[in-house]
Amino acid sequence: MSDNCEKIRDQIADATTGLLSQLQVDALQQHLSQCTTCREFARALTEEDKLLTELFAKIDANMSSRHERVLRAIESSCAPNESEIISMWRTVMKSPITKLAAAAVIIIAVLVAIHQFGSTVESVAFGEIVRPFLTARTATFKVTIKGEGVPAQEYDGMFMEPCRMRHGRPGDETVVIVDLEQGKLMTLIPKLKQAVVIEMTNAPDESGNLNFFQEIRMRIQNAQPFDDESVESLGEKKIEGQSAIGYHVQKAELDAIVWASSKTKMPVRIEIFEDAMTIMMSNIVFDVELDESLFSLDVPEGYTVKTLRQDFSEPMEEDLIESFRIWAEHMDGKFPSKLHRSAVNEFMKYQQEKMKEKGTEPSIEDMTQMQQTIIDMTHGFPFVEALPAQSDWYYVGKDATFGDTDTPIFWYRPEGSETYRVIYADLTVADVEPDSLPQVSQSQPRSKDPSQQSPFLEEAAKMGADIPADKQHIVARMLGLNEKDVIRGLQVWLELLDGRYPNSLHPKVAVKQADSLLTAKYGSRKQADKEKKIQFEEKAYDIFFASAFYDKLIREKKDVAYCGDKITVEDSGKVLMRWKISDDKYRVVFGNLTRRSVTAEKLAELEKQPLE
Repeated sequence: MSDNCEKIRDQIADATTGLLSQLQVDALQQHLSQCTTCREFARALTEEDKLLTELFAKIDANMSSRHERVLRAIESSCAPNESEIISMWRTVMKSPITKLAAAAVIIIAVLVAIHQFGSTVESVAFGEIVRPFLTARTATFKVTIKGEGVPAQEYDGMFMEPCRMRHGRPGDETVVIVDLEQGKLMTLIPKLKQAVVIEMTNAPDESGNLNFFQEIRMRIQNAQPFDDESVESLGEKKIEGQSAIGYHVQKAELDAIVWASSKTKMPVRIEIFEDAMTIMMSNIVFDVELDESLFSLDVPEGYTVKTLRQDFSEPMEEDLIESFRIWAEHMDGKFPSKLHRSAVNEFMKYQQEKMKEKGTEPSIEDMTQMQQTIIDMTHGFPFVEALPAQSDWYYVGKDATFGDTDTPIFWYRPEGSETYRVIYADLTVADVEPDSLPQVSQSQPRSKDPSQQSPFLEEAAKMGADIPADKQHIVARMLGLNEKDVIRGLQVWLELLDGRYPNSLHPKVAVKQADSLLTAKYGSRKQADKEKKIQFEEKAYDIFFASAFYDKLIREKKDVAYCGDKITVEDSGKVLMRWKISDDKYRVVFGNLTRRSVTAEKLAELEKQPLE
């Protein structure tokens, strides 16, 4: 097979899905008439598409209700030996990766069935009511944060695209300005003529932790689409002096109550619930005229400046250990009662009590140093939140004392490992066999049942679907495809291709290329040892889910484009991949895998850069 045949195979995949012009199709047919190898490849892909069409048709024809659709599709995907369709797939797809792809396609069919039978009055009405949060260019609002054991906090806020916010407490001249595109947060304290500037490194431009409005926008966006099982009507009542209709939405990505004006259908209040914390936004006005100067990061003349630094890079195990160390050193040798971002409230309350005991007002320097301590201390906790369900993590540090050499406080199973990483109270780490792990009668475990991580799987379990435990995380991941999947997949591609990206993310092309590369790296799955087999499968999943997300964007007509054949990891300012996220906004992945949301106008500027 020649190098030209490799290019032809990309064209065959595009032709199968109707992406080639007639001129390209004619040239392709000319090649196929002369090349037996490519002609056989084309026949296999055509047969694959035919089988996929039959698969969707069979699901639609044989399932008379939504519950039956869900159950039968899941059962067929999890018990391939009993499925005639899976057997047909195997006659065409012989590689281990394409078998994974075949199983995942069943899950896509389940999604299609659900979406076709889901949206009626309640979900459609709710979707329209929250739309202003997704489309507003500016907004003003009031935010109230209530947390267990800490006083309620109120802020008056302003939002302006892209990702800028200004807020302050009522009756207090202190103002906080955030601009995620510039990677800065500035606090102005007029009565002290003091400015505290936080310089953010590796900051995502949509970090909701720093922008209340963006936090709500992200959660609504990630929770879509809404269906009638997740949205409950609360009827009508008086909210802020006007008649309002309410809805309660409960999904893994969003637990919120939204009240909208009965007359205008515009949101007047939204409450988001997370553990013991409630974030309420009220007095909301969308698309109001705001002066750009309100969001300026220029320090006023005559102000002194204190500079802090915050790293937003993805935390690793060593960052979690450093968070434990900082916590213990400032909490008299104790560890957090639980591992969650809300644990910072526990830390702050304790520090406030210690300051009161001293009987003196803390200086600006003291407060600045404490703020830097809190920033550094909280960096490692998201490592735990990002661990997948199959990592089987446990936290038992609530009653442990810093320095105890034999007391474990946390453990988890890394991807591809048969042993667990155990962190002890003296902050040493050891690899431990599963049979040697401590007992966990008093612990904070991440749910070991992945169905609790996905509303769909939870509902399916209630209906009696028997999804094997070792497959639930795969199904849940397929149902929750997002941009993190494409980033993980592209990182694997960089590893396999020595720093290059694949020419195509089309599933049918990418899966075949990855199969060959993974086999060369790890050997045949049948002959590989257990550890290599696990690594093979995990990287295969990452590659497949990246392509599945890309394919999802195509099916949803999100104006997606991918330029892996022209962009390298050194091209930090060039567009590797982009897709539409709203009427005038795109999500962009650059060559160095950083991400940013930009307007259509800005995207046009970025794409004018020459591609080599």
